[in-house]
Amino acid sequence: MSNGGRSYVQQDLDGDTGTEFTYGLTTEDFEDAISAQAWRSPGKLICSWLALLAGWAGSALLFDLRVYGWIITLAAAVGVMYQRLVAERRAKARRAVGAAGRQFRMVANDHGVVISSAEQGSAAAEWTHFRSFLETPRLFVLVCGARWTPTLIVFPKRGAQSAGDVERLRSLLHGRLKRV
Repeated sequence: MSNGGRSYVQQDLDGDTGTEFTYGLTTEDFEDAISAQAWRSPGKLICSWLALLAGWAGSALLFDLRVYGWIITLAAAVGVMYQRLVAERRAKARRAVGAAGRQFRMVANDHGVVISSAEQGSAAAEWTHFRSFLETPRLFVLVCGARWTPTLIVFPKRGAQSAGDVERLRSLLHGRLKRV
């Protein structure tokens, strides 16, 4: 939404109603965000575990295994599934590493969020643009986009400019978005 060339989000940037974070993103930030989002996505977990069980049962039946064989193949299948999920998350984090190392400034207020960087300029989004948010011990993550291919916007808590900024952002998020 725009008001004379400026969005409602940008109008409050200089006011004291917002909260400000300045941070550089790391690969670990992306891994943490992707992992947290994956654990909160039951559809992906169910599909992964169903594939694991189908593979395990198929291999156990194919080789006509006894009880010990079933246990060994189950342990191997769980190990392979865990390795595959971890490798997939790391690969996604490496693809997102293009943003890592850059310095960002995020300001959130009653209307939405403005993110800016020297390399990419700034972008403003109203709260209605986002579907939900999640919080980890180190991050806030805003979720937008399609359900099966969400876009994650990461805000490390270490970037808070004052002691109350983390609590103010948490309050803004709770008042406007669904927590997952």
